[in-house]
Amino acid sequence: MELLDLTGRWCRERIPQRHPLPHGAWVREGRHGRTGHDATLILAAGTGGFGFRSGEVWGAHLGWSGDAVHWAERNADGHAGIGAAELLGPSEVALGPGETYATPPVYASWTADGLDGLSAAYHRLVRDRPGHRTASTR
Repeated sequence: MELLDLTGRWCRERIPQRHPLPHGAWVREGRHGRTGHDATLILAAGTGGFGFRSGEVWGAHLGWSGDAVHWAERNADGHAGIGAAELLGPSEVALGPGETYATPPVYASWTADGLDGLSAAYHRLVRDRPGHRTASTR
């Protein structure tokens, strides 16, 4: 299993980085209060050597532009998973009796067609949203 995410800095943002998924957890945290130049954007895990048009790939994108955490984990028995969540500070959300809080969505996808297949799945998700401007409404 191999991981791919993005990193960078101003004027060199969105640099892909790949590495094997180790045993235990691999974690990326963004603590800028917003999505920065080094933001993960999407965490992709796939079969070794997956490419744009080949390999099984699982992806996770967090629908949130604040502090965030993305992780991948492999257990000792070989099971693996990926995820993402908002990264809240102490007392950032305080609920009173009967109040609720909704977390931001994690958009997860799988494909057997490499990164292009993952991209196509996310594009379909956006285009299928109510009110999305499609060719028939132009």
